[in-house]
Amino acid sequence: MVVTIPILDAPPLAFKRNTVPALWISEGTADGDAKFEGDVVEVVARPECDNIQDKIKQPTPAPSRDYEAQFVGVFFPNLPPIPTGLPSGQNIPLLNTSQTFPRPGDTPTTRTINGQSVQVYEYIVNNINLSVGDKITITRGQRVVFYVRGNIQGAIEHNCAGEPDCKPGNLQIYADNGLGSLDPQICLTGNQILQAFIFAPDYSLGNTGDRNFFGAAWGKNWGEITDCASNSGAVAVTQGVEWTDLIQDLKPQFPRLGKIANWCEEPIDTDPTVSMCD
Repeated sequence: MVVTIPILDAPPLAFKRNTVPALWISEGTADGDAKFEGDVVEVVARPECDNIQDKIKQPTPAPSRDYEAQFVGVFFPNLPPIPTGLPSGQNIPLLNTSQTFPRPGDTPTTRTINGQSVQVYEYIVNNINLSVGDKITITRGQRVVFYVRGNIQGAIEHNCAGEPDCKPGNLQIYADNGLGSLDPQICLTGNQILQAFIFAPDYSLGNTGDRNFFGAAWGKNWGEITDCASNSGAVAVTQGVEWTDLIQDLKPQFPRLGKIANWCEEPIDTDPTVSMCD
């Protein structure tokens, strides 16, 4: 008997929600003492294994289906391409002092997000290295995207409170390690509110704050930066960025088996080149 079974898409729960997973890491498990109010996704060779759920803290009110820690057998999507032709002032070698974005005189790019033409301020930054007391502030209601080529260390504030047209996904940070660091890192510090989507496939990630980061962080690992640890029990990330707010569709495709499409019988020793079931 020859049976044809189609392969269909079957995303796990973390990829069925309207919001992207709070944490997605490509190596190991989420280390350290942090908790996550959202789905935690880890990439492993055997996705049928179950991982430990003690990293998950359900928010109040809880989602209709509880957040979970999940293993998946797929890998990160590609990063969005770094734009070309940005004004020279939006190519920034180093951010090491307090600044508010967008800045006066910066030029937005017209992008299509969720079927709508919107204005997005885009910046290419080599490194962000802020001292204690300094921070980057994103003006609520504006859309800002940073393409980072090196490390990020310091405080970033994006707080949509009081602005109905502002969403966590208005701030997106994509880091590609274009400078070639052997150990690229993103360490978020301070307790100011950060609503953002961070995608840095090759980076170690960390957040020293508690319940101040609303959105998502995708990277190589979490909790392995020695001087960027979360306090015991601190909520490092609360899920909150919608797929439709991203500048590029990053939702992965998952294979699954569908129902039998057709079948037929033939002798078991039938030569495949003359099979009647093709």
